[in-house]
Amino acid sequence: GSKDVQFVTNKMCPFAQKVWVCLEEKKVDYDLVEVGLYGAGGKPEWFMKLNPRGLVPVLKHGDKGVTESNDICRYIDANFGDKGALCPEGTDAWMRLMDGEVLPAGKRMVNGGSDPESFHNAIAKFEAGVKGPFL
Repeated sequence: GSKDVQFVTNKMCPFAQKVWVCLEEKKVDYDLVEVGLYGAGGKPEWFMKLNPRGLVPVLKHGDKGVTESNDICRYIDANFGDKGALCPEGTDAWMRLMDGEVLPAGKRMVNGGSDPESFHNAIAKFEAGVKGPFL
């Protein structure tokens, strides 16, 4: 692509989808580069150079590369658009709760490795901190 921003992703990755929403909300002009994460050929060498851990998403902005979805969302928030913060102060604790407890419990439940109680407990912990009204 010819744009200054490249978003390297796999459309099946929920972490990449979160970044995609941030890019669209901030109206960033970017090239979408989809990478296959599975299959006989493995991950492409060019991608492993961008992120040696082999994980999506990756955001390239000029010569800078940013990995980890929460870090990318913060980077987008700080460097693009003028609509105000997508990640207001105080969201780090919620991001850690979602990434550290809710998502892993949900994944274990979906994969059949856990009873639903751990997922429900993680959701209850999240919901306990959510206060309205929202409109």
